[in-house]
Amino acid sequence: YVSSTANVNSTTGATGFLGAYVLRDLIDLTTAEIACLVRADSAQEGVQRIRNNLEQYGLWRDGDEARLYPLIGDLSSPRLGLSEAAFADAADRIDAIIHNGGMVNFLAPYVRHEAANVGGTREVLRLATTSHLKPVQLVSTLGVYLTEGTAGQTVRESDPSPEAGDQHDGYNQSKWVSEQLGIVARSRGIPVAIHRPARVTGDARTGAGNPGDYFNSWLTGCIQLGLGPIWPDDHLDMTPVDYVARAIVQITLGAGETLGLVGESGSG
Repeated sequence: YVSSTANVNSTTGATGFLGAYVLRDLIDLTTAEIACLVRADSAQEGVQRIRNNLEQYGLWRDGDEARLYPLIGDLSSPRLGLSEAAFADAADRIDAIIHNGGMVNFLAPYVRHEAANVGGTREVLRLATTSHLKPVQLVSTLGVYLTEGTAGQTVRESDPSPEAGDQHDGYNQSKWVSEQLGIVARSRGIPVAIHRPARVTGDARTGAGNPGDYFNSWLTGCIQLGLGPIWPDDHLDMTPVDYVARAIVQITLGAGETLGLVGESGSG
């Protein structure tokens, strides 16, 4: 979770790939203390988990720990796994939220994703409306719009979401429901922006990538086989992780217009 002042901003997903780059930019571009939801037995272990994740992408800097406020909890639990007192304290301290956490498994059914991806969004919105109102950057996926009904069409920011029945796997179904929670929250006055990245790939500057990502696994398999597909349009849609992270953070900080970006990135 994040703050654009010297107070506290909040983020989920700081132990993931995109989340590591979001956190790096938040530290570099703000003076805020960054609250990071993390599963751990102690604050010290939580900071170490975050550090280990950033180090594998070459993103950790000496002194970063002084800017981190670990929230020891669980995205899939009520109140984000926090006690009532800890939840209330976080709600008081946090000024803005980047919700980038969740479960990603393209084989698991909706029921496996629901607690983290739907319940987690619900609890993030609860946090956003407790104590004082906080803007929320909800990171979803372009996959929500990759349906038979939108094939070959240009999808615009003002277009309604595809139908629930058009979602083709448990992960996209859960992200669709998560988005609906965000859309309803926005209609009720909560400032929610929805970001829909497509295929997020390695750092454009260093080449650092996510070794556990399905796309990287697919590339590894092609190399091992010495074979590759023939693409009809002869190109792949890929966006470097550092660009995606910087876009989300700049929008959070209110600089979207200077980048030529909009609040709901990646939906068209």
